[in-house]
Amino acid sequence: MCGFYRSSYTDATGSKKYLATNQFEATDARRAFPCWDEPAIKATFDVTLIVPTELVALSNMNMASEKPLVTFIVGDLAYIEKYTSGEYNDKKPVLVRFYAIKGSEKQGEFALDVATKALDYFARVFKILFPLPKLDMAAIPDFEIGAMENWGLITFRTVAICFDPKASDARYKQHIAYVVAHELAHQWFGNLFTMEWWDHLWLNEGFATCVGYLAIDEIFPEWDIWAQRDDVMFEALIHAKMDVINKKIILHKSEKWKLILVSRKLSSYGWEYPENEDYLTAMLRTLAIKSAGTAGDPEIAKKATRRFKLFTEKNDQSVLHPNIRQAVFEIVLMHGGGEQEFDAILNIFRNGPIVDQKLAALSALGFMQQPKLVQRALDFSISSEVRHQDILYIFRSLQTNRKSRKPLWNFIKKNWDLFQDQYTKSIKLFEYIIKFRTDMFASDETIIDIEKFFADKNIKYFKRPLQQSLENIRTNGAWLKRDIKDVENLLAANGYLKHVS
Repeated sequence: MCGFYRSSYTDATGSKKYLATNQFEATDARRAFPCWDEPAIKATFDVTLIVPTELVALSNMNMASEKPLVTFIVGDLAYIEKYTSGEYNDKKPVLVRFYAIKGSEKQGEFALDVATKALDYFARVFKILFPLPKLDMAAIPDFEIGAMENWGLITFRTVAICFDPKASDARYKQHIAYVVAHELAHQWFGNLFTMEWWDHLWLNEGFATCVGYLAIDEIFPEWDIWAQRDDVMFEALIHAKMDVINKKIILHKSEKWKLILVSRKLSSYGWEYPENEDYLTAMLRTLAIKSAGTAGDPEIAKKATRRFKLFTEKNDQSVLHPNIRQAVFEIVLMHGGGEQEFDAILNIFRNGPIVDQKLAALSALGFMQQPKLVQRALDFSISSEVRHQDILYIFRSLQTNRKSRKPLWNFIKKNWDLFQDQYTKSIKLFEYIIKFRTDMFASDETIIDIEKFFADKNIKYFKRPLQQSLENIRTNGAWLKRDIKDVENLLAANGYLKHVS
């Protein structure tokens, strides 16, 4: 998924088709045509594509430019379009189009609305006109990263831009809005103004991240996005530490404990999602159900299982709102799920109507508890049914699941040659596989095992993430040794500690 490559998909008739696309950042344009491929070494050049008349060909645009990230896409595509207001762009509206494989173009309506509003916002805030007469956004089935800010033709992984208001999980709505705003910010910071060399990359990404959230706060003030960012950082820190602690401590799931955590929220919010409910309330309901269910609340697990059966066996779509489906899949598999439940969720992945629901099912497969089904999930992750980019969804849940964490690491070691062959040309994905699949351990024995395994391996493609993983393991271990007794005493004093192993 780098250079000029083909992406495959299955159309509405069940036929396998392809589109040609590219991913040239950071230095892969040279895979498509001879060129210098660094920020400060740019030139104008002509690229000519000879394309069958029945296909659509897209490019940055036909203006001579030294701006970065030349792009071209060829495929059987359809589009929807919308204009910006042009109010802050010298009264010149910009034509914005969303392209996708035929039949899914309507799923870009939300992203298109965000894009037109964000372009107006950035033109007003930066007081610099958007210099192009058009901006295209394209959904690519096979795409290594979330999105790429190509000059005038932004490419996205399908799940990062497609949204069905009737069938998609609402949390994707916020994710899509931010990704679109972030990539549009790069049209000014990164494209119109380009870093001189790689050591300025932090400023390029950092500024786009910041102003991306500014745009979201302007367009969707009801989301209270800045408060959410604080919560995310806090939760990440707490989750990382509690995950280590839970290896040593089993928390008592008493009625008092559940009441403190989520019972009051569950009793007031329930399982239904009113049509005009605000975004934050909907997300709070999902969080409460998932937290209680994955922690082992028997009532929530029972209700989740009942709704799951109606959803999968009776095809009753109304019993599981899209916002809660992934949480229910995980709860069912964590608490009593067997072969039948595994197969039902696998069927959703294979036949789901939209990509985010397919990926919700794929993610849930990593929460199986039985060793036989954990192995089945591992084997499925490297099958031809899972796109290379999507392996991270199932790996993330396998790593979160303490029953599968060690089997996952052993699986990577056993299949190392396969991973190296498939992912060394997709460096970002390869780095994620290494870093996120090893750095949740906390023992010296694990460090020794990892260092021993990689001692005779060529690590030039992932030296930095490997070093980061080892550093995280050492940090986890040091923190555990330093504070475990204090945490045990605190939990015991408040009646939450059931057993120390």
